Amino acid sequence: MRPTPSGVSRPGASGQTGYTEVLVETAAGSDHPDWKEMLNWSAPLPAGHPLRLRFPGFYPEQVLPEAAVPGITAVLGEFHRAIADLQRRFLRVIAVGMGCGDGFFEEMVREAPTLTRALRYPPMAQAPGEGHLWAAAHGDINLITALPRASGPGLQVRVAGEWVEAAPPEGRVIINTGLMLELLSNGRIPTGWHRVVAPPGASEERHSVVQFCHARPWTILAPVPSCCGPDQPQRYSAISAADALEEVLYRINLLEN
Repeated sequence: MRPTPSGVSRPGASGQTGYTEVLVETAAGSDHPDWKEMLNWSAPLPAGHPLRLRFPGFYPEQVLPEAAVPGITAVLGEFHRAIADLQRRFLRVIAVGMGCGDGFFEEMVREAPTLTRALRYPPMAQAPGEGHLWAAAHGDINLITALPRASGPGLQVRVAGEWVEAAPPEGRVIINTGLMLELLSNGRIPTGWHRVVAPPGASEERHSVVQFCHARPWTILAPVPSCCGPDQPQRYSAISAADALEEVLYRINLLEN
């Protein structure tokens, strides 16, 4: 392994900014932490913004390797905004499919703690012992996730109980559905369960970039009326987006004091 980047980690950030080292994030229900390391960033809010004051853990001061790579903060910020805009446009399609107005998600995601993450999956031959995967099976907590970049195969999605290789066509983006969207849609749009597994015999490392589109923390997530009815009674009770996110961060070993 390469040495841990200095000055790019923030204690207590819970994976919401800066560097997260290997063998930290652990998929809920897995006995082995993921064999991956990550750089996380988002769009900062002003210091006095009410969302930042009320939910400081979801809006930390950004920690990026600007000193080591001058100009990287601007580049990553531009990338983050571009993918966030793509996800907002895709949510308009989803809203119509749920029987809502096409702007249903607009206020929900405005100034939300949407998170972009660059990941490095080291060669599996370097993993400390058996049982580790690049990323064990899990569902994302957020509304949707965009996966625009990967340097190689490994991503798999679960379809009808089987694991299927997933790779976007050239110049395209994979959009995955999350637990918050499943809740809002009363299960009509289920969570996209996925994992990242090194191909048999592979000796290379893998790199990817993803973005998690969240609801604002004070959003109350409950099934919308258009997704409930005699044929599909309400399945989920209401929960705040903050509570849902904190629970998942705890279960995957990212929630820090």
